[in-house]
Amino acid sequence: AALLRLVLAQPWAGLKVLAAIHWEALKIWRKGIGLRPRPAAPRDEISQGYSRSRRRA
Repeated sequence: AALLRLVLAQPWAGLKVLAAIHWEALKIWRKGIGLRPRPAAPRDEISQGYSRSRRRA
């Protein structure tokens, strides 16, 4: 109920945020800055944990 009241009290708040995100994306796109490809995942795990019983062995 509280969330519904908030949305009804400020109906344009979400759209304002959405518009601001797209405006910034448009400015970046106009500068010619493209998307960079995602780097490949590491082959090995980044971190590895051990239990106490394994460490003593």
